Amino acid sequence: MKHVACLLVVVLCGFLAVGCSHVPLSMECASGIDQSRLARYQILVVDEFQAGEKAKDDDLIRGLDEKVVFYVKQNYPGLFEDVVESGSAAAEYPDKDVMKVGGVVKTLAKGSRFARAVCIGLGSSKLEVDIALQDYKTGEKLASGKVKRYYALGGAAGASYGIEDMVKGTAIEVADKIYELKTGQKK
Repeated sequence: MKHVACLLVVVLCGFLAVGCSHVPLSMECASGIDQSRLARYQILVVDEFQAGEKAKDDDLIRGLDEKVVFYVKQNYPGLFEDVVESGSAAAEYPDKDVMKVGGVVKTLAKGSRFARAVCIGLGSSKLEVDIALQDYKTGEKLASGKVKRYYALGGAAGASYGIEDMVKGTAIEVADKIYELKTGQKK
């Protein structure tokens, strides 16, 4: 019986160790693009994020662009002259340098807060997003990166954190990384 109890503790600790993971967004400038070049961009257009093969089109995906716009404006006022959602931005700013950010949500698994509360590992949530910065007018790739989030923690903690929180965290990370790339300063 002692061995079973020890094994159970080891298994539960293993679940706790992998209960949540997060690979932070790491964006690198594209080949031939010097980071200082990104400072010249005056306008940021946030394109609508697309659903990949393992992510069904969802309101969470469609709302990611709005969240990125919100966090760039809120956390970094003055970083750009204007921050807008996709549209005819190039036509509105013919004499400005316009940067576009967008990407593909590769995986979106909402999971279940209730299932996570019942047992560690059940109802896990997963979010993977590929992100790219481009020159809006030429389409030239300026930088790209990827963020991965996985959440399977159980109990009250598992019930309190959902996919909406993961999407919000991703939007904040995108805003932070745009700031770092444009200014050359760490957040």
